[in-house]
Amino acid sequence: MRTDQIDGDNPEMEKDPSMKRPLVLVAMVAALWTAVATGCTDSQGGTAVTPAPGELRTDTEPIATRVPQLGDDFTVTWFGGVASDDRAPGPSTYWVEAIVTPAGGVSELVGDEELSPGTPQVGDALAAIIPDCAWVRSDAIDESWGLPEWETHVWMCLESDELVVTLLGGN
Repeated sequence: MRTDQIDGDNPEMEKDPSMKRPLVLVAMVAALWTAVATGCTDSQGGTAVTPAPGELRTDTEPIATRVPQLGDDFTVTWFGGVASDDRAPGPSTYWVEAIVTPAGGVSELVGDEELSPGTPQVGDALAAIIPDCAWVRSDAIDESWGLPEWETHVWMCLESDELVVTLLGGN
């Protein structure tokens, strides 16, 4: 297509407005494609945003604040970030993925909860450093740990006394 057709300098386009229709159609298709590509949804109907990990952190305060059941005596390696779309107004949704080693061991925290096998559901960055282990989990622990405004999931490795904790929520 010649540039004079795009700029409107073509006298033939001025005489016959139907010649502009292909340009309008191309613009509409491009706009629709952009909307589809940027607004993909996940299986629950929400916008699928794949969080990129921030820097690897080892500070305990952000984890202790959001998962008080851990107490204050533990070590942690974790990633976190914002899972919200910057283009959307409103509050942000934050995510955290952590490997936690409680000082008193995992069994002290777990108590007599019923455990079942489970694989930690984490991003590639944390998955690359998770120990190879027979991980177990508990629905009761997932429901009772963390803060009410955070979705919390906990997997336990009883052999190495480590936890994998994921959090999704606000503030």
